[in-house]
Amino acid sequence: MGRTEPTVHVNDKMNGCAVDDELALLFFAHFFRFVDGAKEEKRKVYQMIEKVFTHQGQKETVANAMRKLEFLDPSDKYNRKKAAGALGGASRWKFIDFENGHWERIR
Repeated sequence: MGRTEPTVHVNDKMNGCAVDDELALLFFAHFFRFVDGAKEEKRKVYQMIEKVFTHQGQKETVANAMRKLEFLDPSDKYNRKKAAGALGGASRWKFIDFENGHWERIR
């Protein structure tokens, strides 16, 4: 069974160009898969950080936080990169804050 050529039959009034229904559906399916994937990654980062920073107000030095995050999965060859990404992501999402050489859990 071969692939048929998409049929153009919807007219986009905003810019006057034709919109292919099939391509639009593929785009939105990919977009929502991407959004769901990002939510899943955010959840994983929070889980990693919560194992190291167990309560609000807890402070850790950079080296200590990295060491604890790396030892969550010592057999993973990318554990150092994941630890750095977890700290960066949690900082970006205002879960932890970096001040005076220490990470502090703020949420």
